[in-house]
Amino acid sequence: MTAIIDSRPRIPRLAMVFIAAVVVMLLNAPKAGAWSQSTDDGLFTVANRSGYSSIPVTVTSYNGSDTNITFPDKITVSGTEYPIVSIGSNVLSKLAEVDGITINVTIPDGYTALDGNAFKNCYGLKSVTIPGSVTKINYNAFEGCKNLSSVTFADGRADLSFGNKVFLNCTSLNNLTLPARLSNAGYGSFHGCTALTNLTVDSSSTALVVQDGSLYEKNSDGVSYTMNTYAPTSTATSFTVPGTVNGLPVTGIGRMVFQNNAYLTNVTVPASVVMFDSYCFNGCSALAKVSLGTTEVPTLKSGCFTNLPSGSVIEVANENVKNAFEPTESWITYYTKDNTTVQVKGASAPQTSSAELTAKGTGVKDGYAYYKLTLDNAENVKTMLLHLSFDASKVSKDAQVEGKKDAYVELNDDRFSLVTVKWTEADGKVDAKILLIPKDNGEAISGTDAANLLLVGLPVKNGVTGNIAMTVTAAQCAGINTEDDSLMTGTVTVNGSLASNRIANYDVYEDSKIDILDITEAQRFYQVSSRDNDWAAAQKADVNADDKVDIQDLIDIFLQIEF
Repeated sequence: MTAIIDSRPRIPRLAMVFIAAVVVMLLNAPKAGAWSQSTDDGLFTVANRSGYSSIPVTVTSYNGSDTNITFPDKITVSGTEYPIVSIGSNVLSKLAEVDGITINVTIPDGYTALDGNAFKNCYGLKSVTIPGSVTKINYNAFEGCKNLSSVTFADGRADLSFGNKVFLNCTSLNNLTLPARLSNAGYGSFHGCTALTNLTVDSSSTALVVQDGSLYEKNSDGVSYTMNTYAPTSTATSFTVPGTVNGLPVTGIGRMVFQNNAYLTNVTVPASVVMFDSYCFNGCSALAKVSLGTTEVPTLKSGCFTNLPSGSVIEVANENVKNAFEPTESWITYYTKDNTTVQVKGASAPQTSSAELTAKGTGVKDGYAYYKLTLDNAENVKTMLLHLSFDASKVSKDAQVEGKKDAYVELNDDRFSLVTVKWTEADGKVDAKILLIPKDNGEAISGTDAANLLLVGLPVKNGVTGNIAMTVTAAQCAGINTEDDSLMTGTVTVNGSLASNRIANYDVYEDSKIDILDITEAQRFYQVSSRDNDWAAAQKADVNADDKVDIQDLIDIFLQIEF
């Protein structure tokens, strides 16, 4: 056998440890020129956080206790003078969230930026002037400054931009004029500003416009606007988004625009709007209906129609728009099916109804539960498609009960013909798909006459007790004769109710078992019927639900006894 020798040079273990330590030191070593230092008076700490002398210096903290604060404009380090041009995050953290104080802040001209969270939760901050040199106010810079009532923007030449949520929850801010040089306002910048009754923009602005108290921001294409802020103090119950502002179309609803509004019940959106940014209608607790005018498939970003009240409706122009709301991989992130219903314009909202019956006792054996469905409204209906759902643990679509039929549908409205009944069982549900058309291809059905449509009967499984609910999950219609589900664009209201409780309870003696005592108890009421005064007591012995206690009831009980 030939020996294989590794001729590669070996690095001693100790040397490897040393090399690794050096690498770590190099990776974590500060860059040349990086420093953090207190000002001569000790009131501020400033830092050249980037480590490069050409990068401006930032105030990182205020160390004093005086509430009249003037930020420094320069600092000398090792004989070199550096300009201070920005305010860092949480710079007044020592004074933040302290009630009952008044903080006066002077920001020198020459500062160019306020970092994210710069004055966040500074409760004592009452007013501030933004120098004309500032070009960027970053995210949440004044968030939670609940006593801030005055913000003044000094004249300046350079463009100014906001990060997001700059004045979020500034609940005392009541008057604000945005400068002409502001190119964008971020999203959510005035969300929660519940006192902001007068939001305006300098008349020479080319990027922003306020109309009826709401702020609109020009898009990057330069020829359209997106709604940035809904009027912060409005208590109106209805609102129509304008189709144009300043002669240009409004094409989008920005992020958080209507979020958590507690007043709006109806919002109408013009056809020009095709983009709905994240959370734009999220949490609108009173919102009953949003009417979308677009015939194009809209862009729906995360959470835009979530947490709406039960039964709320999103009305759309056509099936293509409706399909944008159908389940997809990302569907649940922007639309909550359990809370809202998508409705094609011109049709009634689909209804979900439940009918419940209660089986008393614990000795219930196979029987039937019967449900009645009524049509409450219809408009130009030639075809109707119904979907019913039942709990598969309680009922069965095919269980055999001696002398009775399987699950079935019986048509009661002579204006319709029963075309199809399809039963399926999956995911713990027994579902019925029912297709109806006008009898003899007759005229379309219209009206609100609460027609008695169907009787549905289902066998009940052994031992079932408690509530057994039927749910109408869909009631769709079309104005033409068709079996094509995709053409069922309209909806009608169909309600379900319990027709009769045919669940047999053989435990007449009510001792949680079935034996000779049940027959004895039933015999006490032999030949009593629903017409007799003592029917209320005797009804429990009517196990076959034919409104009388007779020999058949005694036989049925006897057959359930296990000998």
